[in-house]
Amino acid sequence: REASSGRQCISRGVALSPAGPFRDDSSGPLMCQADRGGSIDPSPFVDGDGRAYLLWKAEGSGGPPQTIWSQELTADGLGLTGEPHALVSADRSFERGVVEAPSLFREGGTYFLVYAAADWNSRHYTTAFATCSGPAGPCSKPANGRILSSGSHLAGPGGVEVFRAGDGTLWVAFHAFSEPNVGYPSSRYLHVARLRVSGGGLSIEAAT
Repeated sequence: REASSGRQCISRGVALSPAGPFRDDSSGPLMCQADRGGSIDPSPFVDGDGRAYLLWKAEGSGGPPQTIWSQELTADGLGLTGEPHALVSADRSFERGVVEAPSLFREGGTYFLVYAAADWNSRHYTTAFATCSGPAGPCSKPANGRILSSGSHLAGPGGVEVFRAGDGTLWVAFHAFSEPNVGYPSSRYLHVARLRVSGGGLSIEAAT
């Protein structure tokens, strides 16, 4: 939380290797939309041309609806350049006013934005997707873009991060409660599953 505003904000740390230790040498947040309730859930994306972008969620507390944003990063990855772009906002009934935890990837010439929706602390938490023209949007949601929802074993699957294995296959890492222990202080567990792209849509091979 930023001391002056009390809002949750995004910062960055630097290290000489991925193993750390990381140190935050900044004088202020990298991104903090105080007028939109703060900024959380950062996720980086590197496009095919090497340009990097940061995606995040604006809280929307007491103001505009919750929205997922993107903005290009500077070449060293330590700052932002250009203007922020709104990608998707909470406007579907199943989202229950919440969109968060973005993850962007490109496959077959199409950009796919995967995101979480609804209350993270409940069985309503779900994972959905939109398609985008590029890292800066515009993005379009299908009528019902849900691709991972609660089942008889897992509840509230979300926080998806997409990654590509060494053989080129797409995978996701996500968290979920295990039935019947749903909601804090019960733990959410980490799961990994295959992600498939077909017919302009997505599917996740997870036994929920």
